[in-house]
Parts: sequence; structure tokens; C-alpha cells
Amino acid sequence: MRRRTLPTALIFSLSIIPATAQIAWATVHFQGLGFAPGAENESYSFDISGDGSTVTAWAHGAAGGLATRWTASTGMVSLSSPDHLARGWATGASFDGSIITGFDLEVAFRWTATTGATPLHVQSQAISSSYAFDVSADGSVIVGYANSNYWLMDGTPFIWTETNGMSLLDPSPAGYSDGIAFSVSSDGTVLVGRLQTFDPQFPDFAEGEAFYWSPEAGFVTLGQLNPSDAYLDSFAYGVSHDGSVIVGYAYSTNHRREAFRWTAAGGMQGLGFLPGGGGTSYAFDCSEDGSVVVGRSSSASGNDVFVWDATYGMRSLTDILTSSGVDLTGWQLNAATGVYVSADGTRITAMGINPSGQAEAWLAVIPEPATLSLLMTALPFLGRRRVA
Repeated sequence: MRRRTLPTALIFSLSIIPATAQIAWATVHFQGLGFAPGAENESYSFDISGDGSTVTAWAHGAAGGLATRWTASTGMVSLSSPDHLARGWATGASFDGSIITGFDLEVAFRWTATTGATPLHVQSQAISSSYAFDVSADGSVIVGYANSNYWLMDGTPFIWTETNGMSLLDPSPAGYSDGIAFSVSSDGTVLVGRLQTFDPQFPDFAEGEAFYWSPEAGFVTLGQLNPSDAYLDSFAYGVSHDGSVIVGYAYSTNHRREAFRWTAAGGMQGLGFLPGGGGTSYAFDCSEDGSVVVGRSSSASGNDVFVWDATYGMRSLTDILTSSGVDLTGWQLNAATGVYVSADGTRITAMGINPSGQAEAWLAVIPEPATLSLLMTALPFLGRRRVA
């Protein structure tokens, strides 16, 4: 093997990087997560467990649409059980990935390797269908929405617990008739999502507002970035461990949807757009402490995944990976179904278009922000590494 000689300047640069930073650089990684047997056409990721070990996904192929999960040891595998309850979407994962939530075409479920997929409700006149989107760290709290009409999206947010089962949360005190609970804090105390009043005559133009809900406060609406805009449009997609940080999108200037980060002290703050973008941006998830936010933004090259933190602002994940030596040739990281991050903010999953032109879920591993700054300064000297 030919020995590569590093430039003196690079040797000096690497020598001043702390040992922990050099270890973190060695773990910078990107890989496609593949497809489930019988569903080899496409795959879309919907969440990552807090410890980063498990990705929940949906895959499609000859077997139809399958709720799936990915781990390093199993690859992408179906959750489907003999009753086919899990032939739908796997949407949320507990901290260690042992409990997964999702829904088939009509019924929300909770899945474990021991029990398989267990429905969260019995179909009735009051609840004909339900859709679960997230689960707390210990798997004891699940959130989503339910409705009484199969064909209308006139849903009511719900919270499910092992003790009380499914409880519908009436949004009318907040001035709305419908809503969706999209995410729950990992401690299970705060739900976030969107409230709206659904009009079946104009299903694509319903105004809606981001909210959080807790047992103590009930529904609290968050408004939007441009309060003077007559059209109200905001959505809370993600929440920190204790509910103190909420992320999503809201109407900004010129009727643009812009990613936001909300805290009680600072209110709703816009996160901007990637360079060359300025069209739209969406924040989908945040780290456990809310310091790292991930999402999608328009950019000079189209749509790209972003990583945001208070020190460096919004950065392209593509730039972060390529600056660290990862070869993304043929990949488009457009994240059409959302972007999700582990508790420590270092493992990110979404979907993209692979070099063969297929939609495929992927996983990226990046350093923490402080380490990343040093690496992006030193690593352009290194040869590029081919994606696994």
C-alpha cells in the first residue's frame, strides 16, 4: 500500500485538535439504510431513537407498504405481523428503540418485539380511525390524532397512556375544531402539533396554528413569525426532552414558511434559510436539550437538510459531510418526509434520492458543534472517503 504523506500545515492542524475531536472525526459517517425484503422499491425514515440505534421507516414494494425499522444488526426489516396490523407506517421510537409506534390504514399501534403490533383503540362510532406519530422515551405515552370519519381529516389530538388508554383532547377551548398531536417530549409531559378548523369544501386551505399542550396548561397556541399576516399558518413538529424548546415552521415575510425555534423566554424565533434559498424552511426535530435543530431548507441547489445551532446558525448537512471527507456522489438529501435527530444531536436520518434514482432512507453521523468547527477547518486537505 502506498503511504500518503500529509502536508506539514495539516499535521499541525490535527495536532492542535483535542483527542476527543479526533475520535469524533473518525465517526463522521453516511449510509443508505436500504430496503425491507418484499419492499425494495423505496424507503422513508420517520424517526430515530434517542440513543441513535433504531430508525423507524416505511418501505414499499411488491408486498405493498410496510412499517419497518432499521438497526445496524438487522438492517431494514418489516414489523408486519400475521394480522397485517403493521402493514403501514412506523413513525416513532422510544429512547432505546424497543417500543415503536405507528399506524396502518386505520388504526394506531404500539409495537414491541415480544407483543408485535397492538392496536391503541377499538374501532367505534366515536373513533373510527387513529394515527400515532410519536412516543415518549420510556414508551408509556403515545400521541397522534383520531377521527370519527374515515374520509375526512377532521382529527382530534389524542394522548395514550398505559394506564388510561386513548384520551381525546378537545381543542375547542383554544378556538379550533380539529388538530394533530405530532410529537411528545421524551419525558411524556408536553405534546406539540397543529390546531385548525377543517372545512371539507376547502381541505387544502385550512388555517392552522402551532401549539403545545400539557395537563397543567391545556392548549397553548404559539402564533406565527409574521403576526400581521392575515393568513395563519404554523406547525410545531418537534420538542425537547422537557418541552422547553419547540421547533416547526411558521409564516414569515412574503407568505414564506420559515423554520422556527420557540422558548417561553424568547418566543418564536425564525431560523432563516440556507444560502441561495429564501423560499421555505422547516424545522422537524431537535436534540434532547434543544440546542441542535434539524430540518429542510430551500437552497441554491434545490432542497437540502440543515443543521442549526446558536453558535453557527443554519448549515447544510451536505456541506458538513463533504467537508469531513464523505463522498455523497449521486445522492440528493432532499428530506421530503422530514428530518430527525438523536438525543445528543449527532445522528440524523431522513430520506433522499440514491445514486440509482430511488427514494431511500439514510443515516448520517456528525460531530457535536464545537468539535465540528475544528474539523471543517482542517479536513479539506484529506482525501475523500467513499460512502458505504
